[in-house]
Amino acid sequence: MVVIEARGSKPSSDLGYVNSHLHLIGMPPPWLYRTPSFSNDPDYALTDLDKAIEEARVFLRSGGQSALDATTRDYGRSPKAIHYVLQKVPELNLILVTGFNRGIYLNEWYYEATVDKIAELFVKEITEGIDDTTLRAGAIKIGADYMRILPIEHKCINAAIQAHLATKAPIVVHTTLGTQAVEILDLLEKQGVDPRKVVFFHVDRNLDPWYWEEVAARGAYLVLDQVGKIKYAPECRRVEFMLEMVSRGYEDQILLGTDFARRSDFISYGGGPGLGYLFEKFVPFARKIFSKRGYEEKVVEKFVKENPQRAFEI
Repeated sequence: MVVIEARGSKPSSDLGYVNSHLHLIGMPPPWLYRTPSFSNDPDYALTDLDKAIEEARVFLRSGGQSALDATTRDYGRSPKAIHYVLQKVPELNLILVTGFNRGIYLNEWYYEATVDKIAELFVKEITEGIDDTTLRAGAIKIGADYMRILPIEHKCINAAIQAHLATKAPIVVHTTLGTQAVEILDLLEKQGVDPRKVVFFHVDRNLDPWYWEEVAARGAYLVLDQVGKIKYAPECRRVEFMLEMVSRGYEDQILLGTDFARRSDFISYGGGPGLGYLFEKFVPFARKIFSKRGYEEKVVEKFVKENPQRAFEI
């Protein structure tokens, strides 16, 4: 089986160790950047290419080999910038996304375009290239608002379903604060999407094993991608959740990521903990706790190797 890495198809086994959610380059849309929720905060502006290169090298030195960069067109994705970064750090495998993040970021093009036209764009970015580059997307991102799915999100989700059925690319899902996962999976499955090709982000913003079992029982993947963000929950709660889900039989469906998307997250910008954290700190911590609970260390290895390799296959 293969994945579509930014520069082309490759065997999924070549991915090695994977961070299943990060952002190297990104910028909120200009109109949103002026709203109170962003308050012109420069922390959100990941625009320095040299610092992106430096952070990518931090990631590689930690033992990471591959990552899914979930930055979408509506959140300042820059394929030319990513192309430059990959030229400087060619050993990094980067899976890019087409699709969208969530409705509040979408501009008037999405409102005016038909579902077919949006789907056509998503398919082009997977099969041909993004914008005027040869970089290809390897996954389709969709998302929903907190505790609801906006009309524009329904429209773009329908376009993403069309693109998935045409390309078989996996679907990755932004869930605002870990909500609407069941409802989104219902929509996808009703229109012919195999839940085993769906990957949910932000699971650890809602550490409710009963809720997420409703999703995992149908075959979808769960990404704990707030690793390193102690402001949302202590790491022990993430590990306890992982242990609970493994005890329920879902060890083959758990993935890990960091979703770092601010300057203050990156060592290269003077912040932290940086992209080395997942493999230098969290994975060893999780292995230690799993071992104390009687599990072999290879169970945790699945979360950053075998599972993401399988989840992002086409």
